[in-house]
Amino acid sequence: MGRMGVPAFPGDVHGVFGSVLSASGTSMTVEGQDGMEHTVIFFGNTQIRRGQAAATTTDFQVNQRVGIFGDPNDQGGIDAKLIRIFP
Repeated sequence: MGRMGVPAFPGDVHGVFGSVLSASGTSMTVEGQDGMEHTVIFFGNTQIRRGQAAATTTDFQVNQRVGIFGDPNDQGGIDAKLIRIFP
């Protein structure tokens, strides 16, 4: 487990795998595999991918499986560097 309860990934990257509960503007709430809700913030430089293709924030749907990779922020959430959307 990484800082602030966010699972650690190799290379000191942090993130969460789970299902989208809600998404709007520049953030989303994800229910992680740990059953906890995680707030994810995304920025203009956050990469969003569906398979090998680029995706956008308009592709996020409730109950969709995602993997989030980024850095923990001061509010206990994750500042996303990469969001992967899974089928």
